[in-house]
Amino acid sequence: MQTSSSWGQRSVDLDVTRWTIYPNPVSDQLTLAFDGLIESGNIMVTDNLGRFVESYVIDNGTEIVLDVSGFDDGMYYIRVHSDESLVYIDKFMVN
Repeated sequence: MQTSSSWGQRSVDLDVTRWTIYPNPVSDQLTLAFDGLIESGNIMVTDNLGRFVESYVIDNGTEIVLDVSGFDDGMYYIRVHSDESLVYIDKFMVN
């Protein structure tokens, strides 16, 4: 498992440098770009206490824009699952 130094980004099976999450911190729209690493799957967002907040479907394999404008300020965790397995974990801050 690889980790990056700034936000604890982890790619479970894939090259972590091909994943981008921006802007971070965010106030309205968070973009998750994954450079075609997975073609379909889902994204689950949980709050800092591990409570489910929102889920999204990946269907284009390139990037997805998440509307976080209704989220309370704080830290959130994002988990990306391909159809078979967990492939990416990261955290982001809403302010």
